[in-house]
Amino acid sequence: MRLALLVCVGWLPAAPTRADDGIPPKVLADLKAATVFVKVQTDRGKATGSGFVVAAGGGSALVVTNRHVVAPKGLGAVTGIQAVFHSGRPGAELALDATVLAADVDQDLAVLEVAGA
Repeated sequence: MRLALLVCVGWLPAAPTRADDGIPPKVLADLKAATVFVKVQTDRGKATGSGFVVAAGGGSALVVTNRHVVAPKGLGAVTGIQAVFHSGRPGAELALDATVLAADVDQDLAVLEVAGA
């Protein structure tokens, strides 16, 4: 019990924060840049969701999203997936094709590779 308490105390933030303090502008910009809008086309319709860039380099990015986003039930076979960076920012949006690298049904997670990111 003491060990668990000591470990938990080590995770406390250095300074207390309040909900109305706001997010520092640089942190907010970084979070927005890492957020991706995921668009899925199937042979029976469309689905959308969100994802987050977890790694980037070498001309590609890895995006984590939910498996149900990239394999929507009842919409047939997936025919295409796109990751949209800077979604909602006119002139800055960038839609790139994505490929599912891995998916886990039980955890409802999927990893996408986005070339050109």
